[in-house]
Amino acid sequence: QHMACLLDTAEKQCSSDGSGLEVLSWTQAESVWMCCCPLPYQSCDWSGLVQPCYAAVVEHLGPLTGGGSTQSELLVALQRARADLRRTGGEPCQVLAEELPHSRCGFEASPQVDRPLERSDLMCEMLAWQMEELGDGDSTEFKRIDCPYTEDSRARDGEARKEQVMELDAIVRLAGYMPLTDISVEATLDEELAGLSNALLSGNVEGAWQVYSQGARSAEAPALQSLLLPPRHSNGIFWQYELYHNTSSYADAFVTAAINRSGIFTGLEGEEHAEVVSQVALLLGVWMLVIDRLEAAVDSCLHDGFWHAAPLWDGAWAFIVGADAGQEGIDGGRSLWEFSNVQCRYFGTCTPQLGERSSVNWDLLDLFRQGMAHLRRGDHHCFEALCVLDSIIAKMMVPLIQSLLREVQLRGEIEGAAPRPASALTGWVSASSALPLLARCNSSVAEAVARHLEFNWGSRPLREVQELVTAVQSTYSCLGVLCGDVGGLLGVDGQYLPGMKPCDDDPEDTIVYQTVVQRFGGVAVALAVFSVVLCLSRATASSAACIGAPSQSLMTLREVPSRLTRTLWYWGRRPVTLQCSESSATRVIGV
Repeated sequence: QHMACLLDTAEKQCSSDGSGLEVLSWTQAESVWMCCCPLPYQSCDWSGLVQPCYAAVVEHLGPLTGGGSTQSELLVALQRARADLRRTGGEPCQVLAEELPHSRCGFEASPQVDRPLERSDLMCEMLAWQMEELGDGDSTEFKRIDCPYTEDSRARDGEARKEQVMELDAIVRLAGYMPLTDISVEATLDEELAGLSNALLSGNVEGAWQVYSQGARSAEAPALQSLLLPPRHSNGIFWQYELYHNTSSYADAFVTAAINRSGIFTGLEGEEHAEVVSQVALLLGVWMLVIDRLEAAVDSCLHDGFWHAAPLWDGAWAFIVGADAGQEGIDGGRSLWEFSNVQCRYFGTCTPQLGERSSVNWDLLDLFRQGMAHLRRGDHHCFEALCVLDSIIAKMMVPLIQSLLREVQLRGEIEGAAPRPASALTGWVSASSALPLLARCNSSVAEAVARHLEFNWGSRPLREVQELVTAVQSTYSCLGVLCGDVGGLLGVDGQYLPGMKPCDDDPEDTIVYQTVVQRFGGVAVALAVFSVVLCLSRATASSAACIGAPSQSLMTLREVPSRLTRTLWYWGRRPVTLQCSESSATRVIGV
């Protein structure tokens, strides 16, 4: 039913005088989303949609909802979604028409044909559904394409399912991303950050602490403090932060100190206090929370299946964006999304066509869509999602680096006495968010940045600023960050400030995103030996192919039995080096 409904929508595109893209609107009668109701076109609410159908439609048609798409693109996307469902349906669905070649509209065919869809097999499939479910069609249409016709199969009550609309009861689109699960709770995290900030603006420290520790949202929403405690799925990146800050509860410790105005936060008042606390919670806490959820999603993909992974992946997007950003992501708010939008204006990396919003944010949108598509396919595709996760982390680093570089430059501008506390502290927050990963790449650079941003420093020589900027730029390839993504710091005249020009990406370089997680060292070594033995036991394997470089034993994922892949993941919590090359479709797993 759902596949044929998609073909019915395709027919409308070929019969429409306009673009036909209105079927992508949730409020449109007989929208494409209603094809995923239990009975297609019969009104249902969002939570009642048939999940496999909705997942397929979101993956293939979701990217078209932002506008700018053509009728031809929509027609192909509808056929891809139908083919996705055909594969999901297994053997019983294989009797239906295959996906390829994609059908054009009849008037676009060469020679033209007098029917909406060029392919007669798809037309037959659709006509049969229209008659059996909606009561439409006549024998002439069937005979014209030699399609079997039985009047007795005509529906008698099909009119009741026509011209209905969806009953929306959830967030169906957030900053261009269409979640497959309910993200209404996660998306309100920016409201909690706003509540925390508002309490401090009024000088109500006790109220701010209550918001942080007990929450200010609905009863089912966890308090912000509980979200910022050590992550459930500790990852290699978290360990870098734990090691750098010398505590696994670094985010909670810093937020607590900032609220209570203790230690380095002594003396903060009003607007400065609110801004610093908000930045600490966002950049030291929520940033890692997002990565934790994405890690958990990949873990669930391997162990529990897609529909356990989807809420975690969707939730991570909600934590990045926040409900205030709106459906198109242009309405502001207090979130990582908006933080990136602010930084891009200083560095010339906004996208004018999208209302001067960060180009990195839109890269993140594409990556989240890609990751969800990999999660849906499961098995070794879960590791593909892990590769996407590494790309997401690299993009999430960009606004942190931009903010850090801006603060480095400000220390060079400030004359005489110490900068005011809020200026120094926000610079320190930005640096503390990026320094652990900088230290992983180059500890000397991280130490130099930390010294430069120490409190009570006055003006720094321009030469020192330039040298430090160059040193930070030297870590980009290690971080997986592109020079073009970071850009260069602009002055009020729109020109690059002295020493703040962007670096150049080497067109010959192929960035290989790499996740290295060292856990349970003894188990990792044992599994490495076992993997080599298993590889050598294969009749076609050579010792060189199995052992490879001294630091790696290599197996393509498609050669690794699913059970072994899960064992590697389970016993070592990913004690592997996973290399993901943009130039190769082969994913390699090594220990």
